[in-house]
Amino acid sequence: MELIRPLATERGIRIRAELKPTLCRGDSERLSQVTINLLSNAVLHHNKPDGGEILVALESEAGSARLSVVDDGPGIPSEHLPRIFERFHRADASRSAATGGSGLGLSIVKGIVEAHGGSVEISGGTQGGCRVVVCLPRVLEG
Repeated sequence: MELIRPLATERGIRIRAELKPTLCRGDSERLSQVTINLLSNAVLHHNKPDGGEILVALESEAGSARLSVVDDGPGIPSEHLPRIFERFHRADASRSAATGGSGLGLSIVKGIVEAHGGSVEISGGTQGGCRVVVCLPRVLEG
């Protein structure tokens, strides 16, 4: 989160964290990449004139470590949701590699998460906003 915070601050976006410690097995660098990709997307696609907010939450739920990234930006049109994790898919046709990204970020997220035995889901709200939820198998204590 601290790597993305300067970009968010520059755009007037607050990043709020609700983190409950939980354990999962995995490659810490790749899992950091998941978080960075999700936060970068949330910041770069957020276009509210008054800034807005991104919530990052981590919690344990039913044997899973659950990471949620929720923003109050414009959201993703529902027709794009079925293909959003495909390589090179862009929900915003006006964006290109020259204007922001390669269209690979979410497909990389999905690949890393699935390689760790987890799942990732994305949804948009009817009034805008976006929620991405990553679930990874949790290391049970005891």
